[in-house]
Amino acid sequence: MKKSLRQIEDRYVRKGFSGARLRRALEKDKEYANLLSRKRSRIPRKAKVSKADRKRYVLSTSKDHGILRMVCELENYELSDFDRDMIDLIRTQLEHDWRTPLMKLLQRLHKKYKSVTTNQQK
Repeated sequence: MKKSLRQIEDRYVRKGFSGARLRRALEKDKEYANLLSRKRSRIPRKAKVSKADRKRYVLSTSKDHGILRMVCELENYELSDFDRDMIDLIRTQLEHDWRTPLMKLLQRLHKKYKSVTTNQQK
């Protein structure tokens, strides 16, 4: 049975890899690299993707390319702080290790609202 990109990535995550260490491990994994290059070769290239974005993000589907294209377009507008934070969060979801930034945001929100609740109870 052939594995998916997500299954290969999850195997490394279960082993404790995250962040840059996870990205390096996935770059060295030949099965992952072959599968990723096959998926990328089937995606029509409507917009140019920078070399830095290609390295930073998985971009294995046309939806990933569409998300990145729309994010780049939105970054050209005057965005509210909330909208800028949303764009930053959306960008993290295209990364190899999307869980870590998500956990950081959740922890920040949890700390914020936990302190609010504690202060209200006093």
